[in-house]
Amino acid sequence: MILQPDLFVRDILRDAFVAYRGERVDAVREAFAGRPEVEVNDLIKYLSARPPIPVKLGYPRAAAELPGIYILLGAAREQYQTIGSGLHEDEMQGTLRAIETRGVLLGSTIHAMCWAADNADLTVSLQALGLHALLAAREFISSEGYDEQSISISDFEPLPQWFPDFAFRRDLALTVVHEASVATPWPLVHHVVARAHVGNPPDTTTVTIP
Repeated sequence: MILQPDLFVRDILRDAFVAYRGERVDAVREAFAGRPEVEVNDLIKYLSARPPIPVKLGYPRAAAELPGIYILLGAAREQYQTIGSGLHEDEMQGTLRAIETRGVLLGSTIHAMCWAADNADLTVSLQALGLHALLAAREFISSEGYDEQSISISDFEPLPQWFPDFAFRRDLALTVVHEASVATPWPLVHHVVARAHVGNPPDTTTVTIP
């Protein structure tokens, strides 16, 4: 099984930003409990009045796609050469076979880039809500095979030259350790037949080993 951490993080954030518009509006208030109430109310009204903040893979191509959160895989590095192999039996189409599993542990960093055009406050708010979503889902993330979670946040980064409009960005990064493995089926040998030549003249004896 090959886990896809970038798709996994995208799904968590996408579901969270849909919920922030309705049934989880209390989470917005929790995330910004230290901010002025007028500011928090304005953010709730903004989120409720527009379509959900898009959460996509890759990069935005124009200011019309902002605000948004764009998911990138920063790196996936092999932590250990192998995590060993396992062998178990599996029955498929009436045939008993052995399944050998081999894999590695990968350390992956997934970047959730928060973009907003001409609005630094909104960029910070998107990052804070994204952080809230990842923290709220921490146990679920672990249960899906992602361990050693570590979150980092970096401030506004220089705008890339290829982007035609001005925008603010902030990076929310999640680093996890997860397994990547492959399974190889092998047919099981049920009986071994051995023939031995005994005596003079030789007599062929057949022995079946279960």
